[in-house]
Amino acid sequence: MYRHDQEEAQWRQLALRWRGQEQRFEAAVEAIYSQGDGEGAEERDAKAMELLQARNELFELLMSQSGRSSLQRARDVLSLLLGALDRIHRQHDDDARESDDTRRSQSTGGALSPGSTPQANAGTAVSPAAAVGSPWDGEES
Repeated sequence: MYRHDQEEAQWRQLALRWRGQEQRFEAAVEAIYSQGDGEGAEERDAKAMELLQARNELFELLMSQSGRSSLQRARDVLSLLLGALDRIHRQHDDDARESDDTRRSQSTGGALSPGSTPQANAGTAVSPAAAVGSPWDGEES
């Protein structure tokens, strides 16, 4: 009885841990698809599919809660998912920084002078939506 209760508590803890990461998961999938079409589309689709399949496996394991081996597999899948999310967010952050640097350089005609801001040099302020971007940027209506 005690072992069953302990195992049930571990499943609950694992489910709560995943629940806290679902928003990051959705953001990671959006980041993958915001990379645009063209080169690397197959790689992008494969990466997204791999994430979605891992999430589905985790959901199935959480729903079945069938024994210690399934619990260990669920932990492994969650660990793989969290590692993938970290890599995707790190890559997306790096790409965003590079894009910001490029935009800043283009809007000022070169490097910024010390102490200046992109808005002061560009003459026009960039809206928060334009600065962050959107997965739907570049779509034709």
